[in-house]
Amino acid sequence: MKNSCLFGKVNYYQKYDNFTITETVYPPNSILEPHSHKNHLLSIVLSGSLTENYKLETFNDKSKSIIFKPANEIHSNIFHKQGAKCLNFELSEKWIENLKAYGLDLNKIINTDKLNNDSIITRLKNEYKLNDKYSKLIMEGLLIELFANIFRNEEIKDKDKRPDWLLKAITMIDSSENVNISVKQVSDALNIHLITFIKTFKKHFNITPGEYINQKKLTAICNELLEGNKSLLDISYQFNFFDQSHFNKFFKKYLGVTPSEYKRLNKNSY
Repeated sequence: MKNSCLFGKVNYYQKYDNFTITETVYPPNSILEPHSHKNHLLSIVLSGSLTENYKLETFNDKSKSIIFKPANEIHSNIFHKQGAKCLNFELSEKWIENLKAYGLDLNKIINTDKLNNDSIITRLKNEYKLNDKYSKLIMEGLLIELFANIFRNEEIKDKDKRPDWLLKAITMIDSSENVNISVKQVSDALNIHLITFIKTFKKHFNITPGEYINQKKLTAICNELLEGNKSLLDISYQFNFFDQSHFNKFFKKYLGVTPSEYKRLNKNSY
């Protein structure tokens, strides 16, 4: 068993005072034998999937899963047939101790999903690629917000049992090929009154179903901007915006940049 640095092909590396960022691609069907990291590690699975094995637990993680491991936590990894691309943050003890002062239990493994965190993840990616004099400060704020979101959602989940139809709603939105699906379409399909649906969704997930759908739409738009050849006007109509101005306003609300600026910032990532 070795004390590990980050394995795989490194696409990006940046070291700051209290944290280090690495975007790493892990090959398909590869295995990492039991190892640990000398620093606390927050990993976001950007694409692909993997299995993480610990002494007492096993987690199957897919795209946008979020994993936190305390320093020196022994684990092994199996990367599935598509491999995986992960955004890794090695966090200093001092930085983690500051979060613990707010009552966050960071002495344990945390494995959770992307719910309510898509826009934070995308903004983190934007900032480390931009890497100007403000990026470190903004990324620290986004990391704190990400940890706070994770613990808030876990607390809500512990307090209130989610009704079965609510989990079906999430599955319906996540698996729908129609990124323009409406809140009413989902509530009608589940035969749940629209107001009840909205209130219950927000109570359990701290986000409205409309905002959740918008985050899904945002992810699809980002993929289209980076991987497709359509004009911004065509993309705006594809995603049901009235015009390009409406499209720009929606995009900038969530990511702080216009679609054209986002494309320019990320053009070297694909």
